[in-house]
Amino acid sequence: MEVKPNRTPAYVCSLDPKSFVDMEILKTIRLTISSSRSAVQVSVKGREPIQKIAGCGYNRWGDLVGNKYDNAKRLDIYIHNRYCK
Repeated sequence: MEVKPNRTPAYVCSLDPKSFVDMEILKTIRLTISSSRSAVQVSVKGREPIQKIAGCGYNRWGDLVGNKYDNAKRLDIYIHNRYCK
């Protein structure tokens, strides 16, 4: 787990998709958010593709095209309040 400075307020941390411990952290974050039953949403964005596929990259929401858990070097975790403006 790595926390990078100077990010959006919704940013929580960056995780390694190949690390079992980091995937357990992600599971804990998701369980905590889902049990609160509030308007909070967890967003996982794949970053730094391992293999660049021709014609593929990021979609308009900033996600890797394809399976982000297999093709990303890191996952950025964001927590958003859906009703906060």
